[in-house]
Amino acid sequence: MSRAEAVPDLRSEPAFPAAGIADRTTPLIRNCWYVAARSAELGDAPLGVAVAGVPVALFRTRDGRAAAVHDRCAHRSFPLSRGRVEGDRLVCGYHGIAYGADGLAACIPADDRPAARAAMRVRAFPLVERPPFLWLWPGDPHQADEALVPGHPWLSDSGWAFATGCTDIEANYLGLHENLLDTTHFSFLHAGNVGTPAYATAPIDLEVTGDRVRQVRVLEGDVLPALYDRPMDLVGKPVTRTTDSRFVSPGWHEAHAEVIDPAPAPGRPVRYATKILHAITPTAQDRTRYWWAIARDYRVDEPDVTEMMRVAIVEAFEEDRLALEWIREVQDRDGLGPVPERSVKPDRGGLAMRQIVARLAAREREAG
Repeated sequence: MSRAEAVPDLRSEPAFPAAGIADRTTPLIRNCWYVAARSAELGDAPLGVAVAGVPVALFRTRDGRAAAVHDRCAHRSFPLSRGRVEGDRLVCGYHGIAYGADGLAACIPADDRPAARAAMRVRAFPLVERPPFLWLWPGDPHQADEALVPGHPWLSDSGWAFATGCTDIEANYLGLHENLLDTTHFSFLHAGNVGTPAYATAPIDLEVTGDRVRQVRVLEGDVLPALYDRPMDLVGKPVTRTTDSRFVSPGWHEAHAEVIDPAPAPGRPVRYATKILHAITPTAQDRTRYWWAIARDYRVDEPDVTEMMRVAIVEAFEEDRLALEWIREVQDRDGLGPVPERSVKPDRGGLAMRQIVARLAAREREAG
């Protein structure tokens, strides 16, 4: 796999972070599609969320269409998510001002002048519903290309079974992105669950193309960890395991895992595919909402297998959450001030991701 762009050269063991490398202080990227909520969360009542530090009120119009506006009434800053939905309008719970999906005031009970209604408006945000997610663009609406909404066909294809979940992490979202590209930690933080001792030494093939990072890790002749061995019914059997991890955008990471059984029993598959999907939404500078899904194309009609994998992946993601929050706590309380971090060869993918985010932040800063 060739590298389309330069990635960090670690021969001199550079300190991290460095110039051109995003860190937890880098402004949140707003010209990006992020998951704001799951479709099922948005019913008859408005829902307040935060996306890239922006408070947003979600609501559905009478035909079921989802809409998103700034969660702050233009009159006296009352949170619109604390109001109610009437027909196609979101009504402020403080003074009854009603806003349409376009953010324009359709009714001001205390002032029926057309000029007053014309002046009363809140920002409306591009919102796309692709079940099970509601995708929101908090940045420049003119750049909100729906073609850039990440695809997740495995969550709607009858040939796949999946489990989903969500957690909040009290840490900057870039740490989670780096964690997902850092597959070496599987062997240590998730020993026996997602990683095996040999997995940490498997070679990594890295590719950086435009604003995306892809790295592939192949381990041959090793047994599977608990996440896979029982669901695949391959306990103790040497297989070839491939992990294809992809940073797609600041709001999305996907991992394509494949297991090849070189000597399958009669009637058993040769290949097993698993997709682990990560929707990553920074709600504040050091707070992240993390939606995930794990989908598989084997034993799809067995709900006990779905539950087995859900429990295993929840355990791993809870370990990730704790690790990222402990790191943030260390950084916050260290009396020596900022301490440079050193990087090693497997960190190249995470550093490349941080370079990309630094470029995206610079573009947004230059655009004003």
